[in-house]
Parts: sequence; C-alpha cells; structure tokens
Amino acid sequence: MILGRSLFVEALRLAEIEEAGDDRTALVLGWANSSIKEKKGLIEEASKLGLEKEKEIMLSHLDDEQKGLQAYARRKGVGKLRKFLHVRDAAARYGREHDYWSYSFGHEVVHGSDTAFLFRRKKVDNDTVAISNRTPDPEIIAGVASFAAKSVVQAARAAANVFGWQDGQQLQQLSKEIDELANGLRNGG
Repeated sequence: MILGRSLFVEALRLAEIEEAGDDRTALVLGWANSSIKEKKGLIEEASKLGLEKEKEIMLSHLDDEQKGLQAYARRKGVGKLRKFLHVRDAAARYGREHDYWSYSFGHEVVHGSDTAFLFRRKKVDNDTVAISNRTPDPEIIAGVASFAAKSVVQAARAAANVFGWQDGQQLQQLSKEIDELANGLRNGG
C-alpha cells in the first residue's frame, strides 16, 4: 500500500501532464516552483530549530534557483504557472475515483494510524486479538496488487503518449487483464 499510494499519485500527475498538451511546461514548472517553496519552508523550520546555521546562504541559493526557473518560463513563453489537481479531483478526472479509497487507506498505512491494522487483526480467543505484520486475505492482496499495477500501467500509457512511444493497444489490454485478475481473485477464482 505504501508503494501503491505513491504510484497512484505519480500516475495521476503523468496523466495530467499528458492531457496538458502545450501547457505541460507551465504545469511542470509550477511543480518545480512549489518544490522550491517547500525547500524554503524546510530551511526556515530547520533554522528555527537550530539545525541550519547558514539559513541566509541557503535561501539565497533557492532564490537564485527560483529566478532561473522564472527566467526559463519567460524564455519559453509560459505565463502563469499551473499546479497539479488535488488527488481526489485527479482521480475523478482520470477514471480512478474508486481507487481513491485505496489511496486514502494507503495514506493511513503510511502515517501509521490504527487503520493500518484493519486487515491484520484476528480474534484468537474471547479476549485476545492477534495483530499480524501482513494480511493473508487474498481479496486484500489482490486489491492492493491491482491498485498498484493499474497505476504502473496508467503511468506507462501517459509517458508513452507524452514521448510519442508506440504502445499500441498492449497497455490498454494489460489494464483490462489486471482488472479481470483482481475481480477473479475477489470472487474466489
């Protein structure tokens, strides 16, 4: 689930890059600009905690990086930088709305909430519950595998379209086969 969660987000972003067409540069540069802002926030926080002694030098380097990014955007004729859709909105837009639940569950697993143990508990006595390090439930395993595999295929299809690679119908067919296999396992097949 931890890997599947990241694959899901990246597949949706690649689908958005694919769809953006001529606006791809604004989208990717918007992401890069947001990343610089996040780095600045981390440096500010590190400085407050006494972990970063050269805050001004670090921020100056990031300011230079941001200015370079903005100059590149101007040279490429990019006006306003774009942000990626929120994960929920992207899931709905790219036909993965049902997988958003898996993403949300994966989020809980990543952050270690009690939800992470939802499918790993087993009552062994009246007053005893065992918590396993994994689930033996084939439905859950199939669901997680399907969730991750669909993201890999979606990402590959988007990249193929962005870069003009020939994938024919192979990736589309693979996506259908993943769904069929997962449904078969869920239904006891």
